[in-house]
Amino acid sequence: MPKKNQRGGERDVIAAWARYYRDKGWNKIAAFNNKGRLGVPYALFKAKNITDPEVRKRKWDKARPISPTFHHPMHKLLSLVGRAWYFVARHMQGEHFIIDSTRDVPSFLEEVRAAFQGGEYEARVLDIEGCYPSMPKDKIRHAMLQLVQDARRAGREGVSVPMRGKKLKCSWRRVSGGFRWIDFTVMLDVLEFSLDNAIFRMKDGRIVRQRKGIPMGDALSPAMTIGTCGWMEREWMNGLDVSTKGNFKAKRYMDDILLFFRKHGWDRERFYGDFKKSECYMPPLKLEEAADGTFLETSFRMADNHLYYRLKNANEGGKKAIWRYHGYDSYSPMWQKRSTMVATLKKVDFVASDRMEKLASAMDKLREFEHLGYPARVRRQACAVMARERNCMVWGVVAALQR
Repeated sequence: MPKKNQRGGERDVIAAWARYYRDKGWNKIAAFNNKGRLGVPYALFKAKNITDPEVRKRKWDKARPISPTFHHPMHKLLSLVGRAWYFVARHMQGEHFIIDSTRDVPSFLEEVRAAFQGGEYEARVLDIEGCYPSMPKDKIRHAMLQLVQDARRAGREGVSVPMRGKKLKCSWRRVSGGFRWIDFTVMLDVLEFSLDNAIFRMKDGRIVRQRKGIPMGDALSPAMTIGTCGWMEREWMNGLDVSTKGNFKAKRYMDDILLFFRKHGWDRERFYGDFKKSECYMPPLKLEEAADGTFLETSFRMADNHLYYRLKNANEGGKKAIWRYHGYDSYSPMWQKRSTMVATLKKVDFVASDRMEKLASAMDKLREFEHLGYPARVRRQACAVMARERNCMVWGVVAALQR
């Protein structure tokens, strides 16, 4: 180990980055911020691993290390390249489990209902344990290179990324105006930099480099997760026969997996055993079962060979497990309270398999607002907005039940 006065510090790291940045020509895409600084890391716990005392004892070491890059000297470039990689990962070719958004869960559940209609089937919810801190960097590099090669074979050369706002979308075409063109060579180079230079500053001043896993807090980390896991899934799917593929349906959002499979007519126990042993995801990644009946923002249940689903609600049945919204007597503007209620009811309406699920979910959600002091008159007005916009009689019934 070098002597203390020979080790360098934060400004030396940033100066080295500035030279590398200039040599690569990345300043043509976004400016390097010489006043930037290294992020100070923190630990992020999953709510399900920390709220229950007994679970907390078992899962205390499962916290995710986060190194924020808000003040990173290359923040603008990393953000643009991160969006480009996310776009590429979302358009991955072949058979995989990638789901674009939490809003796509209801359509997937409808797909499951149609595929297994009339038969018995089971559901499992799983987590890829240690996905972020344990993902092998060589697999990340290989997977992301495969995505680029797929895109090149399709005649793509890079991605146009909007400079501002989220309404404008990335494009495979070269778009002028408020877009930056980022070719695949730059994307791969920035990926290499991100993996090798996950450097941050501890509160005591120490400079630390993350050597393993996905650099969480980096703008490229979502695409690394989506693309690498998607590539592993595609490799695994290529080894399955057609009949096996017809007996299950699966989707994954980041490191959360929802799996459905038929109960009869095939060796489901062997299939699920092999899948859970992580034959799909490469070591050291492994799968861990999560609580059944909930995937992302959707709760589901199966009864009499039918699949029912609705918006996830931890306060279901009148419980007061989580406090989400402003109380009616808070200082927030009235328009904001009304808008929040209507927006919440729109989610209830969207994530419901049928009218009965919608009715029950809406009553539970409005009971939350009732506990926060919202008068029946205000709740009825929100239901009236929903009835008018959705043209659904359920909202008239819900309005009439508000007392």
